[in-house]
Amino acid sequence: LAPRVGPAGLVVQARSDGEASYADAQELATRTGSRFLDGGSGHGYELLTGADGLTPVGRSVLAYVRGR
Repeated sequence: LAPRVGPAGLVVQARSDGEASYADAQELATRTGSRFLDGGSGHGYELLTGADGLTPVGRSVLAYVRGR
């Protein structure tokens, strides 16, 4: 899959998805020249927002999108 990925981007993975998936996501980021973000736990919007607003991952994703 990695050779078919376009421009480098962000790969976010939650450790709560399991160590194998987490390691695979890290490898995908490495092979595509992308930045890897540890999502902690949760899925979807839970990785991006919390009770106090954006999470660190959410802020990083927003900064990445704004920088494009």
